[in-house]
Amino acid sequence: MYSFKKYLLLIFPVVWFSFSSNAQYANAVQYLEAINQEYNGITTASWDYTRTILYSKSARATEKKRKKLISSIETAEKNIKKIGPWEGNKDFRDAVLGYLKTSYNVLIKDYENLLTLEDNAEKSYEAMERYLKAKKEANDKLAVAQEDVQKELESFCLAHKIKLIEEQTEISKKLSLANEVYQYYNNVYMLFFKANILEVKIIELIEKKDHQAVKKETDNLN
Repeated sequence: MYSFKKYLLLIFPVVWFSFSSNAQYANAVQYLEAINQEYNGITTASWDYTRTILYSKSARATEKKRKKLISSIETAEKNIKKIGPWEGNKDFRDAVLGYLKTSYNVLIKDYENLLTLEDNAEKSYEAMERYLKAKKEANDKLAVAQEDVQKELESFCLAHKIKLIEEQTEISKKLSLANEVYQYYNNVYMLFFKANILEVKIIELIEKKDHQAVKKETDNLN
């Protein structure tokens, strides 16, 4: 059977914003930029973690980067809580804190579940499907939390007449590309994995001289 490298990879969606406003709204802009500064740290740590997983064969190095990302999330959460609401409105801040909490849970709880599924993933096609599905569900949680942040950000900017300029940094571009490549990899991998599982099964049947079962399996390919 061919050997394929499995990546225990969670892609973290990242946003990067600039804010443009008249001078009278400077305080509101500074408020947003203070929160955005915390996002920047998460962006860097997320890419560092993703890059390590994609290129490193060392589990120890991967675990080190995961812990670093968790630490960055904890620091950002602590700092954002200090910022407080703006003019009594804490919806945007709480949406950001919600995203950080979801990210933290994915890196702790979902990660442990993925490790368990990964141990059995290569035993069957169904097990591999469960493993990849669990990873997709983890990333979907992050995407939903990110949508909440986007919604509250736009609402805040509208309420305070702030012009929102959405930009994509080099790191966010790389994370976005890594997500696309990884999804493509999963689809191709499953095609090869299914073929490999079938190959092993047919070889075992041939060795047992179970010609009827071999014919049945090959007929199913048509």
